[in-house]
Amino acid sequence: ITPKEDHLLNFPFYSYDSLVMFMKSLLTDGGIEEIVWTVYRVVDNGVMFEIFNQILECNIKLTLVIEVRAKYEELNNIDLVRHFENAGARIYISHVDNKHHAKWSLIKFADPKRQDIAMIGTGNWNESHAKKYNDLLLITRSPSVVADLDSLFQVLLDKNKVDDVVLQSLWIS
Repeated sequence: ITPKEDHLLNFPFYSYDSLVMFMKSLLTDGGIEEIVWTVYRVVDNGVMFEIFNQILECNIKLTLVIEVRAKYEELNNIDLVRHFENAGARIYISHVDNKHHAKWSLIKFADPKRQDIAMIGTGNWNESHAKKYNDLLLITRSPSVVADLDSLFQVLLDKNKVDDVVLQSLWIS
């Protein structure tokens, strides 16, 4: 997959390696100012764990919105919080009554001429689950989708109230 086109990935039809290669190509390309990411279930020391570390090694601002109340993953997510907080990521713990069981990521470029990238999918960022469960991941530069996802992240980061958000392309429930 290439960073300049929109893609709809279907796991397990696509290998999770395609997402890893996509992220690595973005990181080597440079110009990323910030990445905001939801975390529900991540394999400890798995590929997403490695990508988060690489983002920080590239001096890119990384914000993780972590759902600590993830069934059977609470202790793992607490360890994840400690690790990435110590590594320099900004960490936001989701509210107890706020479930965001979905894959969301927003990649923001420093150069305003470059289009930001939204990644929106079903399921979680767990590569072992991607081999067993059918999940979709949309990777897009659509300005309306990027703006909507940015608005939703502002709610998760407690900067906006959900009632104040007007979405153009996405639906939430």
